Amino acid sequence: MAVPTHDGFVADVDPIRLFSPEGTFVPQQIEIRGADVFDAGTEVNVEDPSTTPIVFDPPERFFGAVRQGTPEGGVIKPHPLLKEPGQGGFLDLPPYVNGDFTRTPNETLARITIQQVPEASSIFGIFGIGLMLGFGGLIDRLRSRK
Repeated sequence: MAVPTHDGFVADVDPIRLFSPEGTFVPQQIEIRGADVFDAGTEVNVEDPSTTPIVFDPPERFFGAVRQGTPEGGVIKPHPLLKEPGQGGFLDLPPYVNGDFTRTPNETLARITIQQVPEASSIFGIFGIGLMLGFGGLIDRLRSRK
């Protein structure tokens, strides 16, 4: 979900290929730009924080509140422009004053890096050694209390 929006989201119709045809892992960087944000068509885009599930303004109003905008029954399309600052929309809220991805379609909003990590057995081995050392220290402290 793109924040701040009622039902903006990013997705990719092309599968992410993590392995070459030979089975070799292929590290990748994916950039998400303003033009990559779509409108799901599920809610009318009125930019009312009281009907937006993820906008924390004020933060205490979010917790425990059920927030649902007016159903739109639309179709997926490129996200429309957000209201300009001073028009009572999301960009008037302090956390989102620089959040206008709609007028900067080529600006990078996020970068996702996919890289290989050590095998789980290596990680668990290191974790196990740390756990044993921790228990050893705990046992020593308990013995010294006697």
